[in-house]
Amino acid sequence: KDWLGFQEHVAGCILGRLCGDSGIIQQVLLNEYSSGANDFSPVQAATVLYSKWADSFTRQTAEEAHAVLSRALELEPRQAQIRAMLADLYVCSHQFSYDLVEQPLEKALTLASEVIYADPACQLAHLALAGVHALKSDKAKFSEAARRVLEINPLSSSNVAALAPYYVILGLLDEAGELCSKILTRNLPRSGECHIAMSLCHYFRADYEEALSQARKIARPGALCDGVLRLCAGGMLGDSREAEAAAGELLEAYPDCKKQGLRILSRAFPRVEDLEAILEGLSRAGLRVS
Repeated sequence: KDWLGFQEHVAGCILGRLCGDSGIIQQVLLNEYSSGANDFSPVQAATVLYSKWADSFTRQTAEEAHAVLSRALELEPRQAQIRAMLADLYVCSHQFSYDLVEQPLEKALTLASEVIYADPACQLAHLALAGVHALKSDKAKFSEAARRVLEINPLSSSNVAALAPYYVILGLLDEAGELCSKILTRNLPRSGECHIAMSLCHYFRADYEEALSQARKIARPGALCDGVLRLCAGGMLGDSREAEAAAGELLEAYPDCKKQGLRILSRAFPRVEDLEAILEGLSRAGLRVS
């Protein structure tokens, strides 16, 4: 009945599989870079390592990407995409406590705004701007930035999916669920953010079974949300085996979590009620933070 819609769906699936951050082309480039099979320019290397970080969200890959992106920006200071990648990385440096730079949100806001001024159609810069406003709890400015992300390229699975957790941390659970449903039906790579968002939605609605089910699909060992969500949902369900495994992974990735847990988690969950719900799950799982 909707032939044009079906064609758009197929085109989006093909593009995502080929060109997404964890698509075929990026995996080939990452393998070539890692093996030294080809010489990569600083800009090319930065793009590859940014994609590697965006597919894993760990501190280690963030540090690798930051080093190469910073070097690329020194050599190509007018390269808009490099500036946009750095802006996005700085947003997540604050959100996930990578601690790459001081005042990461302010730096991200400056970089993203500069890129948008020069190139209003840079989707990644608008995504970074959306992240800044979400973490600052500014719904109006977030909504405008998110609208631009969706307008510029609704078929970009990576950038669109990255919006979903921002909706959740602003308390917009219905909007997050609707966005995730559209993306997950296309079965594209880089759906980790959707599973993060869906797990959070179910967790905050006290549906802990489904929260845990979605958390297990995140598949990002060493990432903050992977460990926290499995740990919290497992704790609320009394699943000691799940909680123990998740706690081990979380403390390995964030060894300062017990002593710096409130600082780390309050960045990722700026709403007081959400932070309290996360802390309760951690406590029930046997992990107390301060």
